[in-house]
Amino acid sequence: MGLFTPVWMAKDLSKLSKAYTAVANISSVEKLNQIIRKAPLNEVKINAMRQLYQTNKSFQMDEAFCIDTLLSLNIDTDRLYSSEAGLGRWYMNSLFCCIKEEQKRMNLVLKNTEFGYKAVGFIRDEAFLVKIIENTQAAEPLRKVAAEKITDEQYLRRIAGNESLPQSARDAAQKEIDRLNEINRRKQEAEALREKQKACGMRGHNMVIVGYLPHGNGGKDALYRCTECGAEEKWPVEWSSADSV
Repeated sequence: MGLFTPVWMAKDLSKLSKAYTAVANISSVEKLNQIIRKAPLNEVKINAMRQLYQTNKSFQMDEAFCIDTLLSLNIDTDRLYSSEAGLGRWYMNSLFCCIKEEQKRMNLVLKNTEFGYKAVGFIRDEAFLVKIIENTQAAEPLRKVAAEKITDEQYLRRIAGNESLPQSARDAAQKEIDRLNEINRRKQEAEALREKQKACGMRGHNMVIVGYLPHGNGGKDALYRCTECGAEEKWPVEWSSADSV
């Protein structure tokens, strides 16, 4: 008589529904982690991640298990659907955070090239990403990729202004700074325009017709624009057949 094989170990997609049901009935952190690590089908791995996220979002596992799993887990989060990719990145970041000693985490990133590039994609601790960028032992392409993940403006300015860092990393930081500056500029312009239009509206807009817009089935609206603040309004000048229904 052969040994019992759990349904989540199935390699046949026709058994996927049964595997999902089996995973849904598991709440053990250790068991779900084992499924994520050992299940042959990526669909089952992702389903176990979802179950773990829903039942024990802040789980802790043995450090050695976490390191082995991070290096062996073969899930390309860039090729998953957005929600699944988010689960994959959350899971790998959670494993990474179980490694308490910072130097161990740094060695894991620097000494395993393929994993290093995956790591900067899921690490959420921007302070640690900055340390990767500032680490002279890190390869320049890795430092550049890490710089592209930074969103904190203070860190970005620190990287962009550090002449000892690779130019590619500094350029990546400056590009994000420029993007954030442009967003802020547009927000300020929009806010200023709203205030201008509000004040103009209280005095009374000076509206003139600047064009006509079709609507419905044969209808037409006149487009009015204020000559002082640019506020726009539409008023019907020809009714469509749909308007009379």
